[in-house]
Amino acid sequence: MFSYLDPISEGLTDERKKEIVDQIAEKIVKRGLVAPAIILLESVKPFAKVGSYTFLLFSAPILSFIGLDGYEYTGFFKDKENIELLIRRIEELDRPKKD
Repeated sequence: MFSYLDPISEGLTDERKKEIVDQIAEKIVKRGLVAPAIILLESVKPFAKVGSYTFLLFSAPILSFIGLDGYEYTGFFKDKENIELLIRRIEELDRPKKD
């Protein structure tokens, strides 16, 4: 019928998505929060779009004061595919390395 540009998804390139995935996954694995993070991400995946807009409403403007782009992260978590990419990357980083 009609289309519109989603302002929180605009400008989020594939390269930037990969950077966000790597950044978040490395922090989760480094802190030993693999299992809780995967459980949380799997449980919120069905509500990704609604949750991201709710987050945007309350948190995104505040995040800019601490140096994070809340709109960019909200746009990232809005898509279920991005959440799945993040889960796979966390699992990949958590696997023991075979020499």
